[in-house]
Amino acid sequence: LIISMVDMDEIKFNSILNKSISRYGFTETILAIVYPFLDKVGILWMAGDINPAQEHFVSNLIRQKIITAVDGFSHVFNPDARKFLLFLPEGEWHELGLLFSLYLLKEAGHEVLYLGQSVPYSDVLATGSARPFDHILLSATIPQPEFDFVTYLKDLGGAYPDKKILYYAAFMKFEPDYFGKNYIQLRTINDLKIFLDKLAG
Repeated sequence: LIISMVDMDEIKFNSILNKSISRYGFTETILAIVYPFLDKVGILWMAGDINPAQEHFVSNLIRQKIITAVDGFSHVFNPDARKFLLFLPEGEWHELGLLFSLYLLKEAGHEVLYLGQSVPYSDVLATGSARPFDHILLSATIPQPEFDFVTYLKDLGGAYPDKKILYYAAFMKFEPDYFGKNYIQLRTINDLKIFLDKLAG
């Protein structure tokens, strides 16, 4: 995968992923192969061994894979489905983790309102007025000097006191219940899988 990225060889990159998906399944391929690969990409990028174009190249190929997998789920009515609102706060553009969360939610039979990248806070509030949902899931990848994520989470909880708020923020470490019982910090994608297993009973 690294060689395919450096060479910007789409055919080879997709061939490797397709073989893995065929052998291990989509979820296991993302967890055991794609996530470690992306960690390696981050290290190479920070070291200056790859350029941004190569990183964007593979990120978009992976993004396409996840979106295609999501589209493969049938839209069958599930009376036990929960409704999730997914988005990245304004200024956040790293979407792959949120997209894979969308995949896991769809796989588990839940309904999702997916707003995508860099969503203004006013749009989040407008969505809540327009459509009902049970849970919020958002992600912040890196700290931004002009964006106070702690205050943002508190404001979100104030606007939606009856919703469960799940958030990824690897750069923040809090004790359980730091924000209150309605908040759940997801440290890895496996934490979301555990949460979904509990919902399923």
